[in-house]
Amino acid sequence: MLSLTINRTYSLAIPILVCVSILLPCDFLSAQDKPVLTIEVAVPHFQNRAVAFSPDGNYLMTGGSFLTLWNARTGRQVQTIEDNASSQSLRFSPVGNTVAAAYPVFGGFWVSLNIWNLESNREVFKLGYNVEVTGGINPYRWIAMAFSPDGRTLLTGDNEGLLVSWDMETGIENRRWRFPGITELVWLGFLPDGKRLLAAYGSHAGLIDLENDRVLYTIGCMGVSLQADGKRFVANAGGTIRLHNTATGEVIRTYYVAQNAQAVGSVAISPDGKLALVGYVKDANPQMIFDANTGELLRTYPGCSDIAQMFLPDGKRFMTVEGDNVLHIWDISDLAAGVKQAEEYEKRE
Repeated sequence: MLSLTINRTYSLAIPILVCVSILLPCDFLSAQDKPVLTIEVAVPHFQNRAVAFSPDGNYLMTGGSFLTLWNARTGRQVQTIEDNASSQSLRFSPVGNTVAAAYPVFGGFWVSLNIWNLESNREVFKLGYNVEVTGGINPYRWIAMAFSPDGRTLLTGDNEGLLVSWDMETGIENRRWRFPGITELVWLGFLPDGKRLLAAYGSHAGLIDLENDRVLYTIGCMGVSLQADGKRFVANAGGTIRLHNTATGEVIRTYYVAQNAQAVGSVAISPDGKLALVGYVKDANPQMIFDANTGELLRTYPGCSDIAQMFLPDGKRFMTVEGDNVLHIWDISDLAAGVKQAEEYEKRE
């Protein structure tokens, strides 16, 4: 039986061609700026660049035509599940042994999700529903997902703005929500109370009270990232990054990062809220790490077409996806140790 809370590995049923390296020998990088781990996944097995980390950060899963579990510190393959479709996005349950995989819908009207148990290596549930098209046919549909803090519920959101709650013990649909003005859901994140939801959709984001069926506020942005305690989030506002109070939507701080408002591809905030990671869509532009509380630029990394970024759960490492099949993990423990918590800044101010 596989446990994701201990360091144990298992042999693979299906071989996958990979290349793993520790501390790449890049002449143009200083020692602290080299990835501590690089994993190259065979391209057919990594379509859509779907990646998710286990809650403890010890494992990562890549999606595509195969779901592959990796040791996030050594790059060793732990197990592989052959999928009958190409997963587009992945989410680990907070309990760690369950993964939800969503599949893109091309020109059709059926949303498809699979729930996998990593201990048994089996599909637990196959979920789905007919898409209710309200604004014309979109040939490509993204499915956003989020597990509730207790792992008992999976929430999905589609291109038409429909939110669906699924019971993870039975696989049965609990209920649905629709809110005026919300379409093209691309990201969902529960707050720790399990009753409120931060959602990114189209060129906006909003805080939703699921218990009382209402949107508490909306802001204009191109993407958001929520810190682990749910108190604050960062928003991509084009050439600037904004730090927000989640409960009120109030802007805490704004910092400038680019002349070209379209250059910023993604933003992320570390789980403890200390650091902000900004990625660009242009090869020549660097990846940038900021003190999330002050907006001070702490470090840049050479641009190498990394188009997706995320912090690992420990907040001391972050991951980028380069091209179609290369994953880099970077060690920023020195930065994390040198930045104060938000509460310390608040006391000083």
